[in-house]
Amino acid sequence: MTQYFRTGLVGRLPTAVLATGLMILAFLSLMSGLILDTVTRGRRELKRLLYLAAGREEKSRESRALAQLRRNTP
Repeated sequence: MTQYFRTGLVGRLPTAVLATGLMILAFLSLMSGLILDTVTRGRRELKRLLYLAAGREEKSRESRALAQLRRNTP
């Protein structure tokens, strides 16, 4: 890096190509990690919403059964 800043020339081209390739791979890894994290969060949220909805259904079923028992009891 210091040689490039001093002279403006790249003395070892294979090293520059390698560094560029590594930067591209790092960027691709970062982007795929962000995408996977977003998908994971979405799936967790969906599971939680389904869990909460199932709990609501069970409570409403219990309350209907309790109301029916009260109506049938003299």
